[in-house]
Amino acid sequence: MFSKLYTENFRNLSNEEISFRTRRGSLKQAAFFFGDNGVGKTSIIYALGFLKCTTDAFLYNFRIHQSNSTVQPFNLRQHAQQHTRLGAKGALKIHYELIIDKELYIYTLEFTPEGTLEKEVLFRKVRGNFHVLFSYTGHALYLCDQEFSKSMEPWLRRQFNEHIQNYTFLSLIYYGYREDIIHPKNHLCEFLKRLGRYHLQHESFNHQDHFNIVENQSVYATHGISPSEFELFQNAGGVLVTQVAKVLYPNIDHVRYKYEKQKDGKLAYQLMTYIKVGDQVQLAQNHQLPKSYFSFLEFCFALLDLLVGNAVVYDDMDALFSSETLKYFIKNITQKTSAQVMMTFNTPELLNYIDPIFAYIFIENNGLVSIRCIDDIEIIRDSHNILKRYESGQYNHYVPINESGRSYKLLMWFDQYVTSFKKKIGQ
Repeated sequence: MFSKLYTENFRNLSNEEISFRTRRGSLKQAAFFFGDNGVGKTSIIYALGFLKCTTDAFLYNFRIHQSNSTVQPFNLRQHAQQHTRLGAKGALKIHYELIIDKELYIYTLEFTPEGTLEKEVLFRKVRGNFHVLFSYTGHALYLCDQEFSKSMEPWLRRQFNEHIQNYTFLSLIYYGYREDIIHPKNHLCEFLKRLGRYHLQHESFNHQDHFNIVENQSVYATHGISPSEFELFQNAGGVLVTQVAKVLYPNIDHVRYKYEKQKDGKLAYQLMTYIKVGDQVQLAQNHQLPKSYFSFLEFCFALLDLLVGNAVVYDDMDALFSSETLKYFIKNITQKTSAQVMMTFNTPELLNYIDPIFAYIFIENNGLVSIRCIDDIEIIRDSHNILKRYESGQYNHYVPINESGRSYKLLMWFDQYVTSFKKKIGQ
């Protein structure tokens, strides 16, 4: 999905481009970021997640208003200010290059130091030239008539005039598309569909029983998975989560999903965890479950997302699972998915199991950090081949994976149940 990222004045990241392509130009399936605490690992996750957070914002706030929730609504100006580097005098700029169904898109956002949206443009590359789908600069809005029909334009311009300083224009389009108010044409439709299908750990919208295939406990056809397929997915997920949870949390009896079909045809769901209390099994309340349980569930759903073809962006992977489990994940799970995975780690030993083209490190300079792929650093590429160092015994202190170990078996269950699910829906 992501092929390049460029930021200016974003947190502690240097003003430079990060490429997720190999030196031959192909899109990387994974990017694993390694560094100590405080070096900027979370900053890169926030930069990658800024796209999804701002795109989901209007729909998210609409849901809050609809449900009379006390949850704090999304504020674009505040969000931009929070991520602007302290003391920055120039604009906050974020430039995404994305590959969706072999099509190249470029999406650019620019904010003033006060958090006001100044510029927003979405391009698509067509026969070597860049074609503007829409653009906003100052107070002027341009819409490409090949992507937006005449019937859509009045609604879009009305929303633009009313909301543009509170939301990105892409967020307004996404809301209209998801609520079936507007019907963008092929390329933009596919672009919007795929934006809804990546799992982001660091976002205020992500609750423990919501992940990217669904939003607000409902299944949407715009995510490309039908309710019947989704139910198979959730049943597989329930069995899987039960198997793993019972090992890590002995008082849990099972996990399942309660379904209810709505009048509008959407399938509402609720996660139900049952625990053992004496000789009885009862539905658990949140206060009866450890905090780590919800982090564990989110990790489970991130893996399931990845294995059904959805991109995953995740921070501090090694804070939850052991190195041996992560080794299995890196060597097996990521090789079986067509989706893109981007994750951060503290554990340098895991570099031994990662192809250098997927490994990124942080280089600090005057308080800012640059992010470099190990394979692009010539001195490391030529003289410090990671695999050769491992094979030569330089890391003998690191205990290799024990296939009889409990953590290894946990991820073997992921493999088994997700493979069964994918066969059922014909993927």
